[in-house]
Amino acid sequence: ASAGGLCGGGVGREGRVMQSSHFPGSAKRKPDDRALWAPALRCAHDLGLKRIIMTGGMEPWHYEHCAQIAREAGVELTDVSGMTNLPEFMHLISRARMVLCVDGAASHLARGFGVPSVTLFGPSYTWMWHLADPRHAAVDASDFSPEPRPPTNVIPSEKVVETLNSVWQAAQGPVEPPASVLPQNLREGITGRLRAVR
Repeated sequence: ASAGGLCGGGVGREGRVMQSSHFPGSAKRKPDDRALWAPALRCAHDLGLKRIIMTGGMEPWHYEHCAQIAREAGVELTDVSGMTNLPEFMHLISRARMVLCVDGAASHLARGFGVPSVTLFGPSYTWMWHLADPRHAAVDASDFSPEPRPPTNVIPSEKVVETLNSVWQAAQGPVEPPASVLPQNLREGITGRLRAVR
Protein backbone atom coordinates (compact mmCIF):
# COMPACT_ATOMS: atom_id res chain seq x y z
CA ALA A 1 0.00 0.00 0.00
CA SER A 2 1.17 3.50 -0.68
CA ALA A 3 0.08 6.63 1.10
CA GLY A 4 -3.02 7.97 -0.52
CA GLY A 5 -4.42 4.66 -1.68
CA LEU A 6 -3.78 1.04 -2.58
CA CYS A 7 -1.56 0.31 -5.52
CA GLY A 8 -1.99 -2.75 -7.71
CA GLY A 9 0.55 -5.53 -8.07
CA GLY A 10 3.85 -4.97 -9.84
CA VAL A 11 4.48 -6.08 -13.39
CA GLY A 12 7.83 -7.67 -12.61
CA ARG A 13 9.85 -5.70 -15.11
CA GLU A 14 11.50 -2.32 -15.14
CA GLY A 15 9.89 0.52 -17.01
CA ARG A 16 9.94 4.27 -17.26
CA VAL A 17 7.36 6.74 -16.00
CA MET A 18 7.54 10.45 -16.66
CA GLN A 19 5.93 12.94 -14.31
CA SER A 20 5.62 16.43 -15.75
CA SER A 21 5.14 19.42 -13.48
CA HIS A 22 4.87 21.92 -16.32
CA PHE A 23 1.98 24.18 -15.48
CA PRO A 24 -0.82 25.19 -17.87
CA GLY A 25 -0.79 28.79 -18.99
CA SER A 26 -4.26 29.34 -17.55
CA ALA A 27 -3.07 28.60 -14.00
CA LYS A 28 -2.98 31.91 -12.16
CA ARG A 29 -1.77 30.52 -8.84
CA LYS A 30 1.02 28.27 -7.75
CA PRO A 31 -0.41 24.79 -7.15
CA ASP A 32 0.44 22.95 -3.96
CA ASP A 33 -0.22 19.49 -5.36
CA ARG A 34 2.70 17.65 -3.79
CA ALA A 35 0.24 15.51 -1.83
CA LEU A 36 -1.09 14.19 -5.17
CA TRP A 37 2.16 13.42 -6.96
CA ALA A 38 4.11 11.77 -4.15
CA PRO A 39 1.63 8.88 -3.63
CA ALA A 40 1.21 8.52 -7.40
CA LEU A 41 4.96 8.20 -7.93
CA ARG A 42 5.21 5.63 -5.15
CA CYS A 43 2.38 3.69 -6.79
CA ALA A 44 4.12 3.82 -10.18
CA HIS A 45 7.27 2.51 -8.53
CA ASP A 46 5.28 -0.35 -6.95
CA LEU A 47 3.82 -1.22 -10.35
CA GLY A 48 7.31 -1.88 -11.66
CA LEU A 49 7.95 1.52 -13.25
CA LYS A 50 11.29 1.93 -11.53
CA ARG A 51 12.82 4.62 -13.72
CA ILE A 52 10.98 7.82 -12.84
CA ILE A 53 11.85 11.04 -14.66
CA MET A 54 10.40 14.36 -13.52
CA THR A 55 10.26 17.46 -15.70
CA GLY A 56 9.21 20.99 -14.90
CA GLY A 57 9.49 24.64 -15.85
CA MET A 58 12.34 27.09 -15.39
CA GLU A 59 10.91 29.45 -12.76
CA PRO A 60 12.60 29.24 -9.33
CA TRP A 61 9.36 28.08 -7.72
CA HIS A 62 9.06 25.33 -10.34
CA TYR A 63 12.44 23.96 -9.25
CA GLU A 64 11.43 24.03 -5.59
CA HIS A 65 8.04 22.48 -6.36
CA CYS A 66 9.69 19.55 -8.15
CA ALA A 67 12.30 19.16 -5.42
CA GLN A 68 9.56 18.96 -2.78
CA ILE A 69 7.70 16.30 -4.77
CA ALA A 70 10.91 14.30 -5.07
CA ARG A 71 11.55 14.50 -1.32
CA GLU A 72 8.02 13.50 -0.38
CA ALA A 73 7.80 10.67 -2.92
CA GLY A 74 10.68 8.87 -1.24
CA VAL A 75 11.55 6.84 -4.34
CA GLU A 76 14.53 7.08 -6.63
CA LEU A 77 13.88 9.48 -9.50
CA THR A 78 15.68 11.78 -11.91
CA ASP A 79 14.65 15.45 -11.78
CA VAL A 80 15.39 17.23 -15.06
CA SER A 81 13.13 20.23 -14.44
CA GLY A 82 14.30 23.22 -16.47
CA MET A 83 16.95 21.12 -18.25
CA THR A 84 15.17 19.90 -21.40
CA ASN A 85 14.57 21.58 -24.73
CA LEU A 86 11.52 20.71 -26.85
CA PRO A 87 13.07 17.80 -28.82
CA GLU A 88 14.43 16.30 -25.59
CA PHE A 89 11.08 16.74 -23.84
CA MET A 90 9.30 15.04 -26.73
CA HIS A 91 11.84 12.21 -26.72
CA LEU A 92 11.30 11.55 -23.01
CA ILE A 93 7.54 11.36 -23.50
CA SER A 94 7.74 9.15 -26.57
CA ARG A 95 9.96 6.66 -24.72
CA ALA A 96 7.90 6.55 -21.51
CA ARG A 97 5.59 3.71 -20.55
CA MET A 98 3.38 6.08 -18.55
CA VAL A 99 3.03 9.86 -18.28
CA LEU A 100 1.63 11.61 -15.19
CA CYS A 101 1.00 15.31 -15.69
CA VAL A 102 -1.19 18.36 -15.38
CA ASP A 103 -3.06 19.57 -18.45
CA GLY A 104 -0.51 20.88 -20.91
CA ALA A 105 2.00 19.87 -23.55
CA ALA A 106 2.97 16.58 -21.85
CA SER A 107 -0.64 15.38 -21.87
CA HIS A 108 -1.19 16.22 -25.54
CA LEU A 109 2.12 14.72 -26.62
CA ALA A 110 1.48 11.51 -24.66
CA ARG A 111 -1.87 11.17 -26.44
CA GLY A 112 -0.22 11.77 -29.80
CA PHE A 113 2.56 9.25 -29.12
CA GLY A 114 0.09 6.70 -27.76
CA VAL A 115 1.74 6.63 -24.33
CA PRO A 116 -0.69 5.83 -21.47
CA SER A 117 -1.30 8.93 -19.37
CA VAL A 118 -3.05 10.35 -16.33
CA THR A 119 -3.73 14.09 -16.55
CA LEU A 120 -4.84 16.30 -13.68
CA PHE A 121 -7.10 19.20 -14.63
CA GLY A 122 -7.41 22.25 -12.41
CA PRO A 123 -8.28 25.65 -13.92
CA SER A 124 -8.55 24.22 -17.45
CA TYR A 125 -11.40 22.25 -19.02
CA THR A 126 -11.46 18.53 -19.83
CA TRP A 127 -14.16 19.02 -22.48
CA MET A 128 -11.87 21.38 -24.36
CA TRP A 129 -8.46 19.79 -23.90
CA HIS A 130 -8.85 16.06 -23.31
CA LEU A 131 -9.90 13.07 -25.41
CA ALA A 132 -10.43 10.25 -22.92
CA ASP A 133 -10.12 6.51 -23.39
CA PRO A 134 -9.08 3.73 -20.97
CA ARG A 135 -5.37 4.41 -21.63
CA HIS A 136 -5.62 8.21 -21.33
CA ALA A 137 -7.57 9.34 -18.29
CA ALA A 138 -8.28 12.76 -16.82
CA VAL A 139 -8.98 13.61 -13.20
CA ASP A 140 -10.92 16.87 -13.03
CA ALA A 141 -10.70 19.09 -9.95
CA SER A 142 -14.19 20.40 -10.75
CA ASP A 143 -15.59 17.01 -9.71
CA PHE A 144 -14.37 17.63 -6.15
CA SER A 145 -15.10 21.30 -5.53
CA PRO A 146 -17.98 23.75 -6.11
CA GLU A 147 -15.42 26.50 -6.73
CA PRO A 148 -15.27 27.76 -10.34
CA ARG A 149 -12.11 26.42 -11.98
CA PRO A 150 -10.57 24.97 -8.80
CA PRO A 151 -6.87 24.09 -8.48
CA THR A 152 -5.61 20.53 -8.76
CA ASN A 153 -4.86 20.27 -5.04
CA VAL A 154 -8.57 19.70 -4.27
CA ILE A 155 -8.33 16.31 -5.99
CA PRO A 156 -8.06 13.45 -3.45
CA SER A 157 -4.77 11.61 -3.73
CA GLU A 158 -6.71 8.32 -3.57
CA LYS A 159 -8.43 9.26 -6.85
CA VAL A 160 -5.10 9.88 -8.58
CA VAL A 161 -3.74 6.51 -7.43
CA GLU A 162 -6.97 4.75 -8.41
CA THR A 163 -6.84 6.31 -11.88
CA LEU A 164 -3.18 5.44 -12.33
CA ASN A 165 -3.94 1.80 -11.49
CA SER A 166 -6.86 1.76 -13.92
CA VAL A 167 -4.84 3.23 -16.78
CA TRP A 168 -1.93 0.87 -16.13
CA GLN A 169 -4.22 -2.15 -16.24
CA ALA A 170 -5.80 -0.92 -19.48
CA ALA A 171 -2.35 -0.43 -20.95
CA GLN A 172 -1.55 -4.13 -20.54
CA GLY A 173 -4.21 -5.13 -23.09
CA PRO A 174 -4.22 -4.79 -26.87
CA VAL A 175 -4.19 -1.27 -28.23
CA GLU A 176 -7.47 -0.36 -29.87
CA PRO A 177 -7.37 2.14 -32.75
CA PRO A 178 -8.77 5.48 -31.57
CA ALA A 179 -12.31 6.28 -32.64
CA SER A 180 -12.61 9.33 -34.85
CA VAL A 181 -13.94 12.44 -33.14
CA LEU A 182 -14.74 14.16 -36.42
CA PRO A 183 -18.20 14.14 -38.02
CA GLN A 184 -18.53 11.95 -41.11
CA ASN A 185 -18.70 14.88 -43.54
CA LEU A 186 -15.43 16.34 -42.23
CA ARG A 187 -13.70 12.94 -42.35
CA GLU A 188 -14.77 12.52 -45.98
CA GLY A 189 -13.55 16.02 -46.81
CA ILE A 190 -10.13 15.41 -45.27
CA THR A 191 -9.82 12.00 -46.98
CA GLY A 192 -10.71 13.60 -50.31
CA ARG A 193 -8.05 16.27 -49.94
CA LEU A 194 -5.44 13.65 -49.04
CA ARG A 195 -6.29 11.66 -52.15
CA ALA A 196 -6.05 14.81 -54.25
CA VAL A 197 -2.55 15.52 -52.92
CA ARG A 198 -1.38 12.06 -53.96
